Amino acid sequence: MKGGKNHKGHDHGPGCSCGHHHSGTCGENQGGRAVPDFPTEVVFKAVFRNSPYTLETLKSLCGEAGIDAVVTERESGKGNFISYTITAVFPDESTLKNLCNNIGGLEGFYTMF
Repeated sequence: MKGGKNHKGHDHGPGCSCGHHHSGTCGENQGGRAVPDFPTEVVFKAVFRNSPYTLETLKSLCGEAGIDAVVTERESGKGNFISYTITAVFPDESTLKNLCNNIGGLEGFYTMF
């Protein structure tokens, strides 16, 4: 169904001619791309100030969310920051959003992309 929750068929945005209002509230991200069908594999990075136990905490948060994630780390050149790459299959959008919110609330969190 075009314009429905899954937005199959094309990327929505101004001039997409599907007849629906697209203000970013139909489950779309700000880039105008459709939300992927779940379950789906997602890879994202979270950057933290270098502090002990962050890797273990990230793995614990993933486990508490019921996500079997692979978490790898890479220290910055000066050692002030560590970038964690999280790869996992998410069953639904709310699980992904909740995990990202929990990660963003951790001490030492800097950014996520």
